[in-house]
Formats: sequence, C-alpha cells, structure tokens
Amino acid sequence: MKKLAKLSAESYNDFTNIISHLPETISAALVKTWQDIYQERGGFDTRLKGFQFKGAPKKDIAAAIEVLEAADQPCPSHIAAAAITALRLRTHARKEHADDLKALVTLYIDDASDYPADVVVNGCKKWAENSKWFPAWAELKIVLDEAAFERRAILKALEEWNKKN
Repeated sequence: MKKLAKLSAESYNDFTNIISHLPETISAALVKTWQDIYQERGGFDTRLKGFQFKGAPKKDIAAAIEVLEAADQPCPSHIAAAAITALRLRTHARKEHADDLKALVTLYIDDASDYPADVVVNGCKKWAENSKWFPAWAELKIVLDEAAFERRAILKALEEWNKKN
C-alpha cells in the first residue's frame, strides 16, 4: 500500500486516485449492492445502494479506514469559496442585491464544508459544464451527495465489519 502522508484538496483530484491507495485485499473484498427503482410511467433505474464487505486482514482494514477518513475531511472554506465563486461566475442567475448575494455565497460555502474538497470542486465544475443556470442549494446538494456517496459507503461497510468482528 502506498503511504499517504496527508490528503488535501491539492493532493488528489477525484476518488479514483484515493481508491488506488487502498490495499488490494480491501478492493477485492468489497461487493457493490444495487437497488432497483421502478418509476411512475414505467421507468426503471438501478442505483448503488452500498457495499458488502467480505473481510480482510485487520491491518489492511485499519489502513483503508485511515485513507477514507482522510479523503472525507471537510472542504476548507477558501477552497469552497473559490469553487462556488467560479460556479456563480460561470452560470447565469437572477439579479440579486449585493447583501443577498453575499449571504447566499456564505451559506453555500458553509453547507459545502460537509463534503470533501474534491467533491465540492468537481461538483461545481460539473454543474457549470452541464447547466447555464446557477443551482438552488438542493440541486447542488444532489450532485455533491452522489459524488461523496461511494467513498462514504465503503467507509461505512468497513466500520460495520470492524464492529462485528
């Protein structure tokens, strides 16, 4: 396993890079679980529900948990501010009074701190690339939740395994 001295927003770009730091015994023992979703009007979708963990050496589990916890650290406010400001500049929005805009951006930055830095940065970029409109927080939250879900689900599966064994 590669050693990670310290994870920060500058040291990784996405979860793929982080997962490469997990021991092979961990990735081999993770099984994705899926949820079938039947929609009104006959639509169908399948979504990742979580992971089942089949077990691995305790030292590998501890190392993986350490990496995943480091990868899930809250986004520093200066990174969130830069990402949200860039999103605001790249999209159109209704005109707002300067005080309202300042309050809005402050709230978004505060809410974004619940997510890792790479999730916030990449989520804001993804939104700007796919929509010309500035999102409501609920819309951006969906993008951020989806991006953070897999790493958090893996961490949850490992922690649950540790509690049982």
